[in-house]
Amino acid sequence: MNDPHPTAASMPTSDPLPRSVTGLPKRQVFVALALAIAIVMGAWIVGGQAGLDQIGRGGINRQYMPRVGEVAPELLMIGPEGTPVRLSDFRGQAVWLNFWGSWCPPCRAELPDIQAAYAELSPRGVVLIALSIDQTRASASEYARANGATFPVYNVPYRALIAEDYDLRNVPTHMFIDETGVIRAMVAGSLSEGAAVAHSEALLAGDASVSDITEGN
Repeated sequence: MNDPHPTAASMPTSDPLPRSVTGLPKRQVFVALALAIAIVMGAWIVGGQAGLDQIGRGGINRQYMPRVGEVAPELLMIGPEGTPVRLSDFRGQAVWLNFWGSWCPPCRAELPDIQAAYAELSPRGVVLIALSIDQTRASASEYARANGATFPVYNVPYRALIAEDYDLRNVPTHMFIDETGVIRAMVAGSLSEGAAVAHSEALLAGDASVSDITEGN
């Protein structure tokens, strides 16, 4: 029969965890915790590969970069003189936009070709925007000058600042933009002097065709 007035001695002692847990050997508890952590980490990795880590930044529902044939989104940069410059400031001119960084081995390898193409195209009216990312403007400029480059260096210190419209996943990347601001060609990868000249000449000729190139040449 239950005691209607139990004493402290007769009351069960409190157990902070169920006996099914506290009764387990410590080794089994640690294994269970490790398994739970592994499951969580696995879900996080799979979610990132599926693009779930882009929720809130627009990445899961759109292409990584603007599409060829569309007007290039506005882009705010630090200019060669250290002052703000916008991509729209060059409207009315043929623009070759090159995303690069001196920390990037393919960018370093293609620099002589970029310089040679710039020397040929600049007098013909093509604007090269050599936009360094993920580094300071000073370090990018210093590297360019030390390696014989004469083109002006623009800068965005952190790619996250432009990721909403230019979600770069490959460096170098080249975009060729006509005088109306429309992207006419894109190259995700290294670019030869000949290819840079050919794309730029198409801009100068007013060629309205588009060329979406996913690999450098």
